[in-house]
Amino acid sequence: MTEASLDRYDEVGLFRVLASSVRVAIVDLLADQERLVRQLVVATGLAQPLVS
Repeated sequence: MTEASLDRYDEVGLFRVLASSVRVAIVDLLADQERLVRQLVVATGLAQPLVS
């Protein structure tokens, strides 16, 4: 994990406490680049309706 990634985690600390871990994982995956829903499904191992 890069230092920039660690800084981002500090900035969203409150968000992490209040948000669903699924949402946080998806936001983290989208932070670096755009992704298709099917890419998020594969990366998270979650069902497509939950990711969408």
